[in-house]
Amino acid sequence: MKSKDWGIEPRWEWEKFKKVIVFVIDDSLSDNKSSVIGYISKLIDEFKIPINVIDGNSEQADDLRFIKEIVSKSVENNRINYEKFEDELREFRKKGKLEYGIVILIDKEKYEFCSKPSQSNAIYGIGVDDGLVILRYTHREAVRHEFAHMLGLNRHHHPPKPECIMNYECSTYIFCIDCKNKVQKLWEEEIMEGKRIENRGQAEI
Repeated sequence: MKSKDWGIEPRWEWEKFKKVIVFVIDDSLSDNKSSVIGYISKLIDEFKIPINVIDGNSEQADDLRFIKEIVSKSVENNRINYEKFEDELREFRKKGKLEYGIVILIDKEKYEFCSKPSQSNAIYGIGVDDGLVILRYTHREAVRHEFAHMLGLNRHHHPPKPECIMNYECSTYIFCIDCKNKVQKLWEEEIMEGKRIENRGQAEI
């Protein structure tokens, strides 16, 4: 993937590691994790992107302590400073840790997001193309919207497009044709690789 196509640099190229790890830091949200993994897996399958979605609490448990440490450093008065979170995450990545894509489920009753005065308050979650999504809400529309930011759809529609999930309200689960085309363009190399792998597998059967 060519970073320049994403429009924001420098960007951590998490996609090179071909996996997204989903973590829950509050036990009360454990039941939501499987549905979030399912929503993300379905979205990735829709675009034929060859990336694995993994349960971090069971498969990457050693890294959970790093996630909790970053959350702790980024929270003040139950408000998560997501820019500080990104800064802390970059420091870990420089040391060769947490290099993959990360999705974190947090308790909406416990945490909110703090934002700059010029920004709208994030309600459902935060998604950035550095390979990070933090979710307060875990319904299908919220998950698909924030993960689409992670896939490179950086902006909401202005003027609004009610038929597209990339509206700020994310009231639908469907992507408009413009957003679909952008994702396919950004991930063209990976999609082609996935097709080659799929074709090889079919030829071996």
